[in-house]
Amino acid sequence: MTRWLGIARLHLVPSAWQFLIASILVVQAGVVETLDGKMIRGKIELGSGTLLVTPANESPIQVPLSNLRRADFRIPVNTNRPVEKSRSGQAAWDENRGALPPPWRSDDIGQMKKDGAFEHYHGAFTLEAHPRARKGRDDVLHFIHQPWHGDGEFIARVASLEPRDAREKQARAGLMLRASLEPDSPSVSMSISGGLGSVFRRKSRKGEKVIDDPRPDLKPPYWVKLVRDGGAIAGFQSTDGRNWKLLGSSETDLPEKVLVGLAVSSFRRQRALATLDHVTFRSVVPRAAFAPRIVLRDGTVLADHFSSIDELTVTLSKARRGLKFRTADVARLLFQPDFEANALTPGRAGVLMSNGDFIDGDFRGIEAGAVKLSSVLLGQRRYELNRKIAAVLLRDIAPNTSALEVATQGDSLWRTERLVFEKDTLVLSTPLLGEWRIPSDEVMEIRRTLPVTK
Repeated sequence: MTRWLGIARLHLVPSAWQFLIASILVVQAGVVETLDGKMIRGKIELGSGTLLVTPANESPIQVPLSNLRRADFRIPVNTNRPVEKSRSGQAAWDENRGALPPPWRSDDIGQMKKDGAFEHYHGAFTLEAHPRARKGRDDVLHFIHQPWHGDGEFIARVASLEPRDAREKQARAGLMLRASLEPDSPSVSMSISGGLGSVFRRKSRKGEKVIDDPRPDLKPPYWVKLVRDGGAIAGFQSTDGRNWKLLGSSETDLPEKVLVGLAVSSFRRQRALATLDHVTFRSVVPRAAFAPRIVLRDGTVLADHFSSIDELTVTLSKARRGLKFRTADVARLLFQPDFEANALTPGRAGVLMSNGDFIDGDFRGIEAGAVKLSSVLLGQRRYELNRKIAAVLLRDIAPNTSALEVATQGDSLWRTERLVFEKDTLVLSTPLLGEWRIPSDEVMEIRRTLPVTK
């Protein structure tokens, strides 16, 4: 039976911000992070100059806005959950002892010289794996997992990994999707090593595909992501969890129902020990339903099925009626969920294809489902908006000095310096969009991007 680890816990110390709030907004559940290193989960009430956070079965905690770093108006996936009670009244799991919360489970894949181990504490997972017991090509690793059905986006940060040297066959830790717990099961993984870079690996009945980024300087802490869209799975890496680089993608023979989780493997004679945190698993909409992202010069991102764009004006959908801005304020147009605005090549204008090809040219607009592009070599050309087009680049992003970011449903991101809550509405002002009102139930997160000035 898999044992638990006894390991010291780490906690990151955040920064703080101040913003204006009028009246009171109540949210059913969320997380507040403070300047002095506290993380509080519970119901959030926002009033003038303060937040009142009420954890389950505890007294309210008052958090001055001057001590606030981030307010997340959701219960994050796979972090600290309410303890379930058994019929006897005892806790079904005890996080203080390192147990996994449901629906997580732990298993060794293949035969290791010694049983693997795990520990969970406040959203951080520590896994231990040992070398294989005998020679072979099948998987040998420690795997904590949960069932998953259909498409999804899976993110984790490899916070630490031992050993960290760059010798051959280094230990690895990261994300994995598997058809089953059998050692020869089809699987896809995106992992980081202690000193040999990152690896995107697909293993199927048809053979194995490995794409790596063998950089000795690419070491934990580092972020990894897997995106499943139908039969295709793509692997990404990131230094900050926001700007992603596509490492590889592959068609797979994984079934609709899979196991998704965190995997650690040791390829040498010593154990591998890894800690992963910021774990998020979420369903994603099919690309056909994906709302394009309009990325403005200041870093604001609007998810909207816009009607058309010419060289002067953007015509948005009815859902954004009243919101206006110029085409000159647009930096990027993103048409696939696998691509991030800041990860695209700076200093170039044109069309980025899904396969990585880039067509240079000046943007002339979008009309009747096609991008119009003008270039010296090709002249005026039209490119149909389909799965082959990933993004259109108009100009570089030059984020302004807005102190705050507001994330809303649909993956929009608003950069602003001033916020006001008015009776179930968040009012924000941005240099490019002016004043815009957002229903409070659409607000997902508010976070500071600049340090507090004293």
